[in-house]
Amino acid sequence: MKIYIYILFKEKFINLDDLIKIFSEININEIIYERKDIEELFKPVIIYPKKIEYIGIGLKKPLKGIQQGLIYSIEFIDYIATFNNEKVYIAIDIHGNTALNNLSLKECYITRLGGEGRTVTVKFSKKRYLWDKIRGLIDSMSSAQEYLVYMLTPSLMRTPLKDLKPLITPRTMSISVANVCVELLAGRLDILGAGFDIRYGVKKPVYASIIPGSLLRIKDKQLTPFEIYRKGLSEIGSKLGYGTFVPLPIS
Repeated sequence: MKIYIYILFKEKFINLDDLIKIFSEININEIIYERKDIEELFKPVIIYPKKIEYIGIGLKKPLKGIQQGLIYSIEFIDYIATFNNEKVYIAIDIHGNTALNNLSLKECYITRLGGEGRTVTVKFSKKRYLWDKIRGLIDSMSSAQEYLVYMLTPSLMRTPLKDLKPLITPRTMSISVANVCVELLAGRLDILGAGFDIRYGVKKPVYASIIPGSLLRIKDKQLTPFEIYRKGLSEIGSKLGYGTFVPLPIS
């Protein structure tokens, strides 16, 4: 059974192999400096998510009584419909030793996951799908001192921002992230919250962030692509997956 890896492309999906192939065929300098829209290049292979909307009513805790006047709507992605009734798995790569190492690879586990606390089945595998693909990219460009980075998750930065340099062109700027100098080619900086702390029952802090789907250029003579990937391109939360990216050679 062939397995395809899909990643977020802005608020849509794209096959990781298609992303790599298209970037290997374009001249990134021509695209950026002539102000061409990168998304136009990917339109033939972009998958648009199908969504389901639910209406909810706020509850009073701890008795969970109905709270008057608090009605909300929320959207969920229908993965099965989005991928034409194919089997869809949410894969998470785990690096290093954690309590999960003690769980059996042969068993399936039932747990609650996500803000809605949905019941899901979890199965562990020694295969790390994203890392296996990225490791091949890194091996092919291990000596590169200049390459592209496609952000898969937000890159959180300490605020106020430091080392923010003047605009190079109307479309690019340079910024230091986790002591790595990057040039923002496409995408944007935004303000993002880091989620909700279940343990303490409070919202986590808000940070300046490079949003997922942004395209960066890295020129670093001190750290290899592998070293930057391993530590994560995020000043906060890199061990939780913030600052995960796909490295791409410059053709």
